[in-house]
Amino acid sequence: MPIRLVQGTPKHRAYLAGAWAIAIAVLIALPFIKLPELFGNPTGQVLNWNKVLAYAVAVLGLNLVIGYSGQISLGHSAFVGLGAYATVITVADHHWSYFAALPLAFVLPFLLGCVVGLPALRIKGLYLVVVTFALAITFPTVILRYASVTGGSNGKNVAGKTATWSSSDATVATVSATGIVTAVAPGSTTITATSEGQSGGATVTVTPIPVATVAVALTPSMVAGTTSTATAMTRDASGN
Repeated sequence: MPIRLVQGTPKHRAYLAGAWAIAIAVLIALPFIKLPELFGNPTGQVLNWNKVLAYAVAVLGLNLVIGYSGQISLGHSAFVGLGAYATVITVADHHWSYFAALPLAFVLPFLLGCVVGLPALRIKGLYLVVVTFALAITFPTVILRYASVTGGSNGKNVAGKTATWSSSDATVATVSATGIVTAVAPGSTTITATSEGQSGGATVTVTPIPVATVAVALTPSMVAGTTSTATAMTRDASGN
C-alpha cells in the first residue's frame, strides 16, 4: 500500500528530516568504508571524499544562482579560490588553527559576493555572464601578481607540519626524508607518512623494465668437436 504524504504536514517534515539524517550519516561514514577497488587505501579514500565534499559545496552555491535563480554565473571559481587561499595563508603564515581559519572560507567569499552581487542586481542574462566571467579571469591574475603572499598557482605548504617517511619493504622501493620514492626492484610496498602520531600510507607497485632487444655474441667459426660459450646481452627501450 503506497504511503501518501501531504507537503507541510508533520509526517512530511519528519520524512524529510529522516532522509537528511540518513544522507548525512552516509557522507560521514563514506571516508571510513574500505573500497580498495576504487581508491586502494584508506588514506586515499579520505582524500578523495574530502575533494568530493569540497566540490559539492561549490556546486551547491552554483545551484543557488543557476538552479533557483535561473541566472548564469561563471565566477564561482573566484569565490571558492578566495576561501581556499585565505584559509591556507592564515594557517601557513599566521599559524592559525584549521578551525579558527575555517570561518574565513565563507565570510570572505560572502563579502566578495556582496561587492559583486549588489551592483549586479540591476543586470541579468548575458550582462551578468560578462561580469562574473571578468571576475573569473581577474582572480588568477591577482593570485599570480601577489605570489609572494598567495604562493601562486601552487598555493602554500602548511609550515610546522613535518612528516616521517618509511617504506614497508626497502628492497622494492625506498623513500627519502623529503618523500622522494625510488624504485629498486619489482614488487609492492607501502609508503607511510607519520606526523603528530597520525599515519597514512599508499601502496606502490614496481614493475620490471621490459626487455626491448637481446644481442647474442659467440664465436662465428668453430671446428668440429670444440666448444664455445655464447653470451646474451639484454637492453631496454632506452638502451640500458
